[in-house]
Amino acid sequence: DRTITLVVLAVLVAGVYLVLRPFVSAIVWAAILAATTWPLFDWMERRTGRPALAATLMTILILTVVVAPFVIVGATLAENFDRMSDFARGVIESGLPDPPAWVSEIPLVGERAAAYWSQFAHDGLGLLAELRRFVDPLRAFALTAGAVVGDGLLQLTLSVLIAFFFYKDGLAIVARLRVAVIRISPHRGLHMLNVASATTRAVVYGILGT
Repeated sequence: DRTITLVVLAVLVAGVYLVLRPFVSAIVWAAILAATTWPLFDWMERRTGRPALAATLMTILILTVVVAPFVIVGATLAENFDRMSDFARGVIESGLPDPPAWVSEIPLVGERAAAYWSQFAHDGLGLLAELRRFVDPLRAFALTAGAVVGDGLLQLTLSVLIAFFFYKDGLAIVARLRVAVIRISPHRGLHMLNVASATTRAVVYGILGT
């Protein structure tokens, strides 16, 4: 019976891991967010007297401070895409203007930069031919960077939403974690748990401060 129980438990744990594997990064970030901002949540909870309301306010606050700037920047870039395209099209059709005088005064590379720039002044066809060498690598880089940024923003938003449940049920989660740690290491478990929490909080504060 014990062997069957352990096998079933192992299968269950493996199944849960396979289901949660795409969300592991978001769950870890949610735990870091909750642990880092727990003092503020604790203050809100004491003010409101309702854990669910405090968790909701914390989630909205983090979404506003962390996620909203990325969304605003993306929307602004999308709105100005037509203007940027018109500017690029005009430069390609008419070529670059004459290089300003300060370009040739740059130490070491000024004269070569000015001469290189002058090759394409008012020469749209020559500029287009030169740009073709860089278009494909830049397009590939833009697609890769866009995918990375989009995935990161999705993971960040998901982690903030998951953090709501860490706030709401955080005390119960910590109580169970303490019991598990004491079972594993009765003498040093709680000390190491406190060290891990303090280290996580200090690292996040340091990153934000930097």
